[in-house]
Amino acid sequence: MTSVPYEILNSEFTLKSVKALIFDLDDTLYFIPSGAQFLRYGEHLSEFLSEPQKEAYLNEFKKTVENDSPLKVGRAYDPETSWILEFDDHWGIQNAYQLDGALVPMETMRKHYPEGSSMDLFPNLIHLSSGWGVPSAVGRMFGLTREHFRSAYLATREDMVKHPEEFPLVVPAEIQSFFKRCYDQGYRLMIMTNSGLGEAEEVLTRIGISSFFCSIYPEARKPNYSFKIFQEIVEKNDLDYSNLLVIGDSVYNDLRQAKSLDAQTVLIERFPDQPLGMVDVRVWDMEGFIQLWEKLSSQF
Repeated sequence: MTSVPYEILNSEFTLKSVKALIFDLDDTLYFIPSGAQFLRYGEHLSEFLSEPQKEAYLNEFKKTVENDSPLKVGRAYDPETSWILEFDDHWGIQNAYQLDGALVPMETMRKHYPEGSSMDLFPNLIHLSSGWGVPSAVGRMFGLTREHFRSAYLATREDMVKHPEEFPLVVPAEIQSFFKRCYDQGYRLMIMTNSGLGEAEEVLTRIGISSFFCSIYPEARKPNYSFKIFQEIVEKNDLDYSNLLVIGDSVYNDLRQAKSLDAQTVLIERFPDQPLGMVDVRVWDMEGFIQLWEKLSSQF
């Protein structure tokens, strides 16, 4: 980990207009160093496969865990070409890789994805938007569907609630005092997560910060419904989009739509190699974000 707690990528970034802080939940307010939740998710997905397929799936998934695969957070898997796509900072398709890691020749790649092609032109892509996306992409290679992904995800979340000792949460020691200060200063604190309400409330209670949030948007189905939720937030709270500071670990899920609306964005960079064109500041953990906030908020 770098010794610098944060990096400001947008020189115009400021906290002066911020009135509401919108946090993602998983891998933002807390993280699980072992990645046990992603491993369990992969195990649940494998149960939908026959024994030969199950073994092949787990072997392929193991490669991603050991960083011996081109499947990485910030990329996407195209089930039509079986290629893994890499993007530039503005989500243009930059490179394609075979599953063995070999780079697809540019001339071959551009026959499928012309120069200047955005990921938005290809709706069937499996985006590796977070640690949950990698086992899903491997599952898609073996014919698993979104229904399988959803079922395995819910089973994993249930495991995390029933057996918290297997999924220990790491949070900053000062997180409770930080949220209390923000709350006392009148900032509107919100959670916007793809997790269910019960899971979100359970995590916030375990961390000891549940009483500081004015709104929780569970099962947000980010990024597909993000615009609608951000619109609801500004209308309900009589805010402008420029008053929002959105903090999350996934550029694709959490920040891309927020930045396009003129909100400010902070990436908790648990996963490197994500496109950074829609990111104002990146930090490496919540400690870094708290240091960023304390330094910049003291200037006004």
